[in-house]
Amino acid sequence: VKSAKCLKSHKPLNPKTAHLLRLWTFDSRFASPMTLTRRFCMLLGITAVASTSTILIGRGLYFYTDHYLDFTKTQNLRLALGCGLAFAPAAIFSHHLCRWAVEKKVLLWTIVGYSLCALAMAVFPSSMAVVVVAALLASMFTGTFWPVLESYIHAGLAPGQTIRAVGWFSLAWASAMPLAMLLTGFLLEHSQPALLLSAAVLGLALLPMAALLPPRPTHLPDDHPHRPSPGQMAHLRALLHGGRWSLISSYAMLSILAPLMPEIFKSDLGLDTSQATALTSIHGIMRFCTFVFMHLYGGWHGKARWTLVSALGLP
Repeated sequence: VKSAKCLKSHKPLNPKTAHLLRLWTFDSRFASPMTLTRRFCMLLGITAVASTSTILIGRGLYFYTDHYLDFTKTQNLRLALGCGLAFAPAAIFSHHLCRWAVEKKVLLWTIVGYSLCALAMAVFPSSMAVVVVAALLASMFTGTFWPVLESYIHAGLAPGQTIRAVGWFSLAWASAMPLAMLLTGFLLEHSQPALLLSAAVLGLALLPMAALLPPRPTHLPDDHPHRPSPGQMAHLRALLHGGRWSLISSYAMLSILAPLMPEIFKSDLGLDTSQATALTSIHGIMRFCTFVFMHLYGGWHGKARWTLVSALGLP
């Protein structure tokens, strides 16, 4: 607020305020390109580590319950349904939560909560009750975490910059998925709590990085010249609605497939856990390659037909 008042009145900034602006603003007037690059790389680092940790729980947990707790397909499906019901409302209300507490605090709270859930599962790895309850709570914390982190990714960026930033963000989290699934097989074969403990350690490793973030991400004001026109906003809003339905459909399909994969690969195909997780990682590799193509080819930006093609291709 103090910085905004100084800018509006064109008063010279005191050294402390100018230093904070150089560190945290995404406005190139106050930060050198190298500073902007370093800060964005830090955000991508948070994204990659968080994605690796959450995939160990979000995808690897079904292999864990199959391998150590002898869950059936039905039990894994019920666990997946519960995690989805915990994740979705948390993601929807995450920004409402940020009206009560600043985004940085919300991120830190969710990281601590998620890490404690993973740690609880690691301490009581054979307790079905602890694993199920902790997994549900971890999904809630994860659902809160990602939308808030995304608000930092594109904070203060013009539309063209936002497209590139979200592209790099997608590459960062998608690249962690196949790595996490390969780690899952190795960790499950190593010891029972290894998978859960690794997720907790990676979660706690996020704390020092998230602590360096500013209290709130600063976005472009409504009257900024780089903001889209009302007509463009209406078109983008319509695309967003279509994309949301496509996203819901794709995640519903993945939420059904993920808990079934351990039983399909191991019982139906006769593969061991390491082979099963390695084959599961192919899905992540294909998604990452798709994101690379989309990042390099920008012809799909703002085109409704690509949303339609993806929606029709899902079934």
